[in-house]
Amino acid sequence: MYDKGDIALFGDFNARVAVDVDFIPNDNCSKFMPDEHYIEDVPCTTRESQDQVRCNRGKSLIDLCIQSRLRILNGRTLGDFSGKFTAHCSLGSSVIDYIIGSESISHRFLCMKVHDFQRSISNHCLLSCILSVDFDEQVNSETTKLFPLPLRYKWTDGSISKFQEALACPSVASKLEEFNNCNISLDKNGIEKAVVDMNNCILEAANISLKARKGVMRKK
Repeated sequence: MYDKGDIALFGDFNARVAVDVDFIPNDNCSKFMPDEHYIEDVPCTTRESQDQVRCNRGKSLIDLCIQSRLRILNGRTLGDFSGKFTAHCSLGSSVIDYIIGSESISHRFLCMKVHDFQRSISNHCLLSCILSVDFDEQVNSETTKLFPLPLRYKWTDGSISKFQEALACPSVASKLEEFNNCNISLDKNGIEKAVVDMNNCILEAANISLKARKGVMRKK
């Protein structure tokens, strides 16, 4: 279907689609044209959703899914058969965050989860999924560069405010501002550098505000 591989999209699309169909039902054009000229949509299960409102952006998202053979996982995947609300604000709740994948890999998404709402962190719920992949990576232990495991931190009821204060301290805030203002190149090196820079900001804030867990050797 796609020259460079299949597609998986995660995040906030700011689009409400209710339970609109994201594929062509009863798609069969064999009577009108040869099969080699048309790829029929594979029948999908209908979706459920706690959000029954649709908007113009939602219609555009559905059109994109149909045209590009993409399928919305929310409301039809193990772990979220009800299509749970993903965003909450003073005006109400909605489903605007989605996991979307190419039709050809929809069976690879084993399950998904809309996590509990954490008001102090975001007005959007975290989405996660388990994806089945096939790969065979040959690793040469003699030449592979290994990195130490990152520190683990203790997280308590008071950690949220302390961590937020640490993010606002001058040393961390200046790095975050520099990160926001930098031009990130979209090649492999640019993306890796951006990940390292953001990770350093988070680790510095964690070192300021949180206590590191001490490693404990388990007895055999």
